[in-house]
Amino acid sequence: MSPEHLRNYILQAHPESRLEPLSNDQLEAICSARPWLPRTYLEFLRFIGAGCIGDSRYAIYHGPVEPDFIFDQETAQGLGNVVLLGDDFAGTHEAYLWSDGIAIFGSIDASHPKFEAHTDSGMLEFIAKWHGSAS
Repeated sequence: MSPEHLRNYILQAHPESRLEPLSNDQLEAICSARPWLPRTYLEFLRFIGAGCIGDSRYAIYHGPVEPDFIFDQETAQGLGNVVLLGDDFAGTHEAYLWSDGIAIFGSIDASHPKFEAHTDSGMLEFIAKWHGSAS
């Protein structure tokens, strides 16, 4: 599914969504700070945007955030080379882990905060499956 198609699908299903596509300047700043992030993630932010899906169903951050933005210092330090991308308002955060020269997509559950890799390739596929709109 293309990012444009997923965005349209989300907005039709949840017209109360507040998704703001990021500008080229915002995307360049993210890329400059973390050049290892996959281009597909940047395209996700460019076309789908950041904000809230539905009425607090899922939050997509306006760029990757460090674990210490969400977790206490000790927990954040234990997460190493992870950046958080969004959350489900119930304690699960999607994230990328930078390891051995590659970005690995996965989740962190706040109840036992450790990175768990996904079979999904990234945010687009994850949100499409999560939303039930994968085709």
